[in-house]
Amino acid sequence: MWWRGAVLDTAIESLRANVQPETYRALTQAPFRFTQMTDVQSRVLALLPELGQAGLVDTEVPLSDAEGRDLLVKARTGTGKTVAFLVPAIESRRRALDAAEHGQWTDAFQKFVEASGEGKLLLSDTPRASARLLRLFQKRSVGALILSPTRELATQIANEARKLLSHQSHLNVHLLVGGNDRRVQCDAWRKSSRDVVVATPGRLMDLMKDVEFRAPLATTQTLVLDEADMLLELGFREDIQHIIQALPPTSKRATMLFSATINPNIEAIARATLHRNHRFIDCVPPGEDVVHTRIPQYVTTLTDPAKVYSHVLRVVARDQLVHGVRSKVMVFFSTTRQTRAAAQVLRKASDTLPFEQATRVFDIHSDMDQSKRNKVATRFRTCTTAPSVLVTSDVSARGVDYPGVTQVVQVGIPSSPEIYVHRVGRTGRGNRDGRTDLVLMDWEDAFVTWDLQHMPLQRLAPADLAREVEQRATDADAADVAPEPQQRLRGARSVRPRREERLADHRPTAPRLTATSLDAAVAHACAGIDAELSRGVFTSLIGFYASRASTLRLHKGELVECVASLAHATTGATERPRLSPYMQRQLGVHKPRGEARDVRRGRSRGASRDKSWGDARGVSRSAAQRPRRRAF
Repeated sequence: MWWRGAVLDTAIESLRANVQPETYRALTQAPFRFTQMTDVQSRVLALLPELGQAGLVDTEVPLSDAEGRDLLVKARTGTGKTVAFLVPAIESRRRALDAAEHGQWTDAFQKFVEASGEGKLLLSDTPRASARLLRLFQKRSVGALILSPTRELATQIANEARKLLSHQSHLNVHLLVGGNDRRVQCDAWRKSSRDVVVATPGRLMDLMKDVEFRAPLATTQTLVLDEADMLLELGFREDIQHIIQALPPTSKRATMLFSATINPNIEAIARATLHRNHRFIDCVPPGEDVVHTRIPQYVTTLTDPAKVYSHVLRVVARDQLVHGVRSKVMVFFSTTRQTRAAAQVLRKASDTLPFEQATRVFDIHSDMDQSKRNKVATRFRTCTTAPSVLVTSDVSARGVDYPGVTQVVQVGIPSSPEIYVHRVGRTGRGNRDGRTDLVLMDWEDAFVTWDLQHMPLQRLAPADLAREVEQRATDADAADVAPEPQQRLRGARSVRPRREERLADHRPTAPRLTATSLDAAVAHACAGIDAELSRGVFTSLIGFYASRASTLRLHKGELVECVASLAHATTGATERPRLSPYMQRQLGVHKPRGEARDVRRGRSRGASRDKSWGDARGVSRSAAQRPRRRAF
């Protein structure tokens, strides 16, 4: 059932009578201090208090407006949707706990007790039996299960839940994600109540092998699928279906599905998880459901892979010259190994930037354990005294909120058009200014032509960016800025807070941003990449691009040669990387023995085409020597 809703009261005070006093206190005082609700919050929370009856009232029973209790909500990240689904989930848990104290149990909990062999407790009216049941419900039943596609987003949701429960210390939040100690998660599960459970599908599936985890899920009151489109993009469909089988049936639980986009895949998962009489709440303004069209989007194609990092440094330099100390740039790469190598290069070459090595360069990727990723994310999020750069893989593409990002750079094609959109959405949030640049090799042009044809991309020539950066740097050097007066020190300690970096302290800027300086700095930085990481970059890029050969309109042999050139130029490798015979067979870039003899004899129909196979057949041939079909 589609429902956009009438104009609703967005004042947070309108919730006073519909939520628990402790929840209202958390929203209006510490820690949130809200005075107004966002659009998605006002639309969802307007359904309280009835929406907060999960498990106690069958989903078959509609709300007072005769529409469904389950929700399919179209809302973008950064719109406050986390609070929108956490408040009803927590309200439902509080109501169920209050009902349990009066001997009223959810249907799912009663079936769980019967299945566990303690059904006789339900038939007894003794105080001892009632107390035993109450302890079982409080400690073993599950209030809300929230599934998130990434560790970072799950961690962010769990932190928001803890803030909402800051005045309800008897309620607990469990965070079940990979990268954290499994034993610690198991111990916490046994010891504390399961009021709010936030999990990634992979870790939850792993834990569900233990009946101690799997069985209590049958009592779940509320299921939330957050960023449902990304859950499907990352291949979690089967995991979700398996998890749902362990939950109460649709009529005995409440389900909320939140997604930034609605497509046939989302509609299919909605049919499988939501009650047939669910309501659709659209919180994305018309015309803005694909991408933030007001954000300038540029694409640059390069012919020389050795110029990739120099161009990226110019993009970052431009942002620093425009935004000064407030510059906050996210640079996305396709693979974990490429992200690690790029972070090393940009960190070492940062002395060419306007703020030189005062620029804080962070990196996040899946090779880090979760605790370190959380620390890096916090440091980047809170960095306000110097320009900052976050080099990241797609673990930061969705869900995680980094306020104040001024620029997004995407190096290489993203894994899908949807991921491109989600990366763009990291900047320009909260009606702030932003910009995004897509940096591609010329053999990647086809992705723009066929997969991003509806995006408002503008062509940006490398020479045009170089001229703009040079002019901005010259103007900054010529600006009349008086030096900041030094403050006196008392003893060994300064009486002032940490000083904010100033561009004027790093002049002259222009000489560091010449092509000669940038290329020399990049070459020196690339030379420092160790051989093992260099090989890892090549193999990871081969794995990433191999499945996209048809998208790029390239023969797999051509693709191997292009990727080899890219890896060789951007990792400082002394030798051009080559595929092992095993990898050639795996990727299908080898020839059967008989056909190879025909090629040597010149009898193969594809002989002329096979000349472009390059390193896949041990022939080293540069991209410049090979004709290529261009998409433009």
